[in-house]
Amino acid sequence: MQNCNSTITYLDTTDFLSTIFHSMSGFQYPAHLFGAYMIIFKTPQGMSSVKWSLLNLHVWSSVLDVYWSTFAIPFVIFPYMAGNGIGVLSMLGLNTGYQVYFSVMIVSVLVATMVRVYENRWFLLSRNRKLWRRIRGYACILNYIISAMFFIPFLFFVPDQMKAVPVVLEKTPCYHLYTQTIPLYVFTLNPIPVLATVALFSVLQISLMSLFVCLTVRVLSIQAKRNTTSQYTVTLHRKFLYALMAQTGLPVIVVFCPLLSLFYLVPMGYHNQMITNFIFISVSLHGFFSTVLLLLVHQPYRLATLRILKCGCMTKNAVRGGTSFK
Repeated sequence: MQNCNSTITYLDTTDFLSTIFHSMSGFQYPAHLFGAYMIIFKTPQGMSSVKWSLLNLHVWSSVLDVYWSTFAIPFVIFPYMAGNGIGVLSMLGLNTGYQVYFSVMIVSVLVATMVRVYENRWFLLSRNRKLWRRIRGYACILNYIISAMFFIPFLFFVPDQMKAVPVVLEKTPCYHLYTQTIPLYVFTLNPIPVLATVALFSVLQISLMSLFVCLTVRVLSIQAKRNTTSQYTVTLHRKFLYALMAQTGLPVIVVFCPLLSLFYLVPMGYHNQMITNFIFISVSLHGFFSTVLLLLVHQPYRLATLRILKCGCMTKNAVRGGTSFK
């Protein structure tokens, strides 16, 4: 076995990762509960048509945070797609391969839920879509099934640990300095097919989201030109669409962009444990950022939050009912 020639810091270790994730739980849990309370009890009647789709999105964003920061706490060794979970599920003895699957599945279902939110917005604005009305339920279920199951085949190709672990340890001689207690688990020795499949799924979902956003903008433009809907209502619809894009898009950009580095680190065979740790920390903040933006960009929730916090900066002429549209 090679000697570890790298300088190992506390930021590379499982102790650091565990401490950060547990600390994050202290502000993530209250934020998620507060966001759910706002959607359930502070959504005005005029936004009732989008209430449950927003709640569904919020729940899955929260599940991602809770799973990664408490139940899984993934400690991953790239570029070899090895490591182990150091959370509650590992303490309970759940196989690491299943933990990997649940991690990917939760993220995938969250992305499918984003698609569902945009589709729902377009469907509510569209008229006379009889064909889509008949098949949209089946299409939604199919997308969720694909999201939940596309990663399952990789579970059948997990290598023999007795043979795979020595291979990774030979290439990662510093592993024993990252942790003294966590055994190494190798999910695959060739991560390229896994990354390619995940990339293909991501492109599909992003394409669907972009399609429904474009269709929604097109419907609003047509309604504005034909005067079939008041200009005020069209403006409200546009504001909500932009707020929704900010709520879902900004966390994806800020949080998931670090994941793009994996498409460089893995093919190049580059290993830096500190970078990997921070990548997973950033992903686990997605739900928190999404909740904060939910409270900031949607006027009814923003005003309700300010009232609860007894903030004196609220405008006196704010409409009590908030945004109103069907």
